[in-house]
Amino acid sequence: MDDKLTFYFLVCALLIGFHLWIWKRFSKIARQRDVATAEMGLLQKKMAQLQAQALHDYLTGLPNRALLADRIRQALAKATRERSSFLVFFLDLDGFKPVNDMYGHEVGDRLLVDIGKRLQSIIREEDTVARIGGDEFVILASVSSSADGTFIVRKIEEAMSRPFVVGDYSIHVTASIGQSAFPEDGNSIEELLWKADEAMYANKHSGRARTYFGGIAAGDNGNSSVECESAAGR
Repeated sequence: MDDKLTFYFLVCALLIGFHLWIWKRFSKIARQRDVATAEMGLLQKKMAQLQAQALHDYLTGLPNRALLADRIRQALAKATRERSSFLVFFLDLDGFKPVNDMYGHEVGDRLLVDIGKRLQSIIREEDTVARIGGDEFVILASVSSSADGTFIVRKIEEAMSRPFVVGDYSIHVTASIGQSAFPEDGNSIEELLWKADEAMYANKHSGRARTYFGGIAAGDNGNSSVECESAAGR
């Protein structure tokens, strides 16, 4: 009888020990899985951050040249499929350098951020404002017809006509604008950007705040200027 009890207790001890080993083993595996899941989540988050940084301007957070090219590529495919149109506006700030020279690069950077925000506020959610370098911005807008470009240009000019308050300074800055249209001015990313850029430079070199459509001046709004004054002295 004692031998049977001993054997019974021995079997129970072995079973309990086995179950404890199984529980510890699976607990360890679960912990390792949780750690691996957490690390994978952090890695995915980091990759998403790196991707966002690669596609957005470091200063303004706007789409950069790479993301703009992708948006234009999508617009080309959609417009070709639907036989519709879209416009590309190339903006270059007139006399931005004096802002940096007079008030420093920190004020200049803050001005660029504010300009980006103001341009975003006048377009639709599905359209794009991009900063492609320095003081150059590009707006991509889908339209019913190329004639809609006049309305959009007026919105841009109105937005840029209001002063930007940066710290203690009220800064007035204008922009030279060039426009290209799909399909009239090209059917590729490079051609549309080049046509808009060319029209913008024709505007800038004219010395007057006019907007050029495919190289033809349209409208005259006076001389381009940059005026800076202390906000406290207004």
